[in-house]
Amino acid sequence: MPSQQDVPSARPYLPFPAEQSLIAPGVFRNVSIFCFVLKADYQVQRNLCQTYLNGPARGQASYSPLGLVLLAFAHFGSVTSAEPDWGTISYTDVAFWVPLANAATAPIALFPPFIFVDSPAALITGREAFGLPKQLGRFQMPRSIAEASADERGRFRAEVVGTLTAGGANDWRTIATVDPVAGAARGDVASATSVIERMIAPGILPGPGGAAEWLSRLAAVPVVGIKQFRDIASPASACYQAIVEAPLSWVETLGQPEIVFDGFDLRLMDLDSHPVAAALGIQPDTQRVPVAFHFRAAMRMDVGTVVWRAS
Repeated sequence: MPSQQDVPSARPYLPFPAEQSLIAPGVFRNVSIFCFVLKADYQVQRNLCQTYLNGPARGQASYSPLGLVLLAFAHFGSVTSAEPDWGTISYTDVAFWVPLANAATAPIALFPPFIFVDSPAALITGREAFGLPKQLGRFQMPRSIAEASADERGRFRAEVVGTLTAGGANDWRTIATVDPVAGAARGDVASATSVIERMIAPGILPGPGGAAEWLSRLAAVPVVGIKQFRDIASPASACYQAIVEAPLSWVETLGQPEIVFDGFDLRLMDLDSHPVAAALGIQPDTQRVPVAFHFRAAMRMDVGTVVWRAS
């Protein structure tokens, strides 16, 4: 597997003063994450992998989906980079993560075709360094299950800059809301594992340990991106294109995860600019979320590797 040190044209990076692109590794503290687990169409996700990962790599990458989407609303309370003088930031993001199986590099990986942040530094670093297609967003999200279930303050909302119809005006649009459902049942990890195992596409569950093994691997998982830059002379072409992976790991879990079954309703909006449901193979409009998790943790995003690079 090629590494970034193998790139023949590698040169020293020339940073500008107060540059917003962070230097890995990055450490995230005081992290609060709500994760809503959704069932997805396996064939649609296979096409997604072919379009953005396997197809461009021409046999040098082989990612396959599980038939799930993890919709995460995350608050990062304190983020630092490898450059101590850079300081700290806090930000929020909303991402639709597609879990992938990939025997070549790691049994499980996560790919975010749609990921939105409200911080310029997080947006620029995600796109330039890690190949994640981050876009600007603004959000409302609670910090606990109790707050999420309380009243109107608990509503999850994600807004993005997009269009309602092709060629229309770009403006702030609501792309998704998540609302609590009264009387939802709480549960434990074993019960959640059983629910998720039934949601995964038949016959493709990785590892002998089933969904329990899959969930345990999320504590240290590669994040997959396609790092690319448009060619200035030929805008329909990429002057650089590579599939990259960077390990995301849990440094510390704070307390026990909170788990809720059938406790939230997700509503996806029909934006022409952001066809989330069609692209990811999930149900459009409103759907009940079978299982939701809330975690508090500290995390780390480390330096990555180049899985494939266009010559």
